[in-house]
Amino acid sequence: MIMMRLERLNDEVTRSNDEVVRLNDEITRLNDELTTLNDTISRLNDDVTRLNEEVVMLIGLNDEVIRLNDEITRLNVDVVRLIHEVTRLNDEVTTLNDEVTTLNDELTRLNDYDEVRKVK
Repeated sequence: MIMMRLERLNDEVTRSNDEVVRLNDEITRLNDELTTLNDTISRLNDDVTRLNEEVVMLIGLNDEVIRLNDEITRLNVDVVRLIHEVTRLNDEVTTLNDEVTTLNDELTRLNDYDEVRKVK
């Protein structure tokens, strides 16, 4: 009877040991998965850090683009002002050219008159 009981206990211990081995194998597998996941998380964190650095750089570039756009706007205003000034000066030149033409016409008329007087 004791032998039977010892055999039964031995069988239970063997089953328990088998279960412990199975559980240890499962723990090992899960630890391997955890290690793989931690490696993936580490790589992803590195990627996020790199992307954050790129975002900071892009924000800096965007700020520079905004500054340059503001400068272009100011320069465009200057160009429009200069175009108006050139137009005004062209109008003055046209007026002066008209006056010169009138004076030349008058001079030609006077020269013609003088020539006619000399001939008489």
